[in-house]
Amino acid sequence: MNEAELRDLKIGKIYKRDFFQCELQKNTMNYLEGCNKDFEEFTSKVYRIEGISEENKE
Repeated sequence: MNEAELRDLKIGKIYKRDFFQCELQKNTMNYLEGCNKDFEEFTSKVYRIEGISEENKE
């Protein structure tokens, strides 16, 4: 899963499909936010180890 897929999951699939404003939505969003932070930390470590500036990811 990449950053775009994580964002799309959060915005597109959860918010749009939660017709009843389920109480578990908050838990799900908190969990996904934690996943996003972990993913960002991982990405930063990889860039640092590889000697790549985060501004020049491509």
